[in-house]
Amino acid sequence: MCSSDLFVISGFVITASLAIRPVQGAGRWLADFYARRVRRLTPALLACVVLTSLAASLWIAPAYSEAERVRQVGLGALVGMGNLVLQAQSANYFGDDIALNPLTHLWSLGVEEQFYLLFPLLVLLSGLAAGHRRGGLRLALLIGGLSLASWLLFQRVVAIDLSAAYFLMPPRFWELGAGCLVWLLARRDRKSTRLNSSHTV
Repeated sequence: MCSSDLFVISGFVITASLAIRPVQGAGRWLADFYARRVRRLTPALLACVVLTSLAASLWIAPAYSEAERVRQVGLGALVGMGNLVLQAQSANYFGDDIALNPLTHLWSLGVEEQFYLLFPLLVLLSGLAAGHRRGGLRLALLIGGLSLASWLLFQRVVAIDLSAAYFLMPPRFWELGAGCLVWLLARRDRKSTRLNSSHTV
C-alpha cells in the first residue's frame, strides 16, 4: 500500500471519528481530540524511535553522517516533524542517501500529525460536529477548495523540489482531503437511502 492510499484512509477515518463526537465547548472538544491523538500515538512512537535508534547505533558507525541523520529524524518524529527534518536534509526517499536511515518511514506520520492540527478546526468551522444541517456541505466545500489548492501546489512543487513535494504536508493535503470527501459522500448516500426507505414504508 502506497503513502497516498494511507493518507486517503487516514482522512476517511479521522473524519468519521470527529463527526460522531458531540461538541460540548470548542476548547474542550479540541483538547479531547488532541489528548486522544497523543495517547494513541506516543507510546508506540516512543518505543519505535528508542528501540530502532539503539539497534541502528550497533550497525551504523558514529563517524558516519547517517548516524546523526537517524538521531535528527528520531527527535523530529517525536514532536511530529520527522518529515520536516527529512525535507531539510534534502532527502530522496527512494535514493541511496537515506538507505541507512531506519526511521525514514516516520515522515508520513509527521504529515498526518500536521494535518491533525488543522483539520479539527475546519470541522468546527463547518458545524459538522455540532450537528448543523448543512455542516457536511460546508465541510465538503472547505476541504474541496483546500484540496484543489493543495493538488495545484503539488503539481507546481514537484517540478521544482521533489523533496518538498513528497515530504511536506501542504502538497499532500489533497490526499487526506480526498478521504474526508469520500466519507462525506458516503454519509450523504446513507442519509439519502434512509430518507427513501422512510418514504416507501
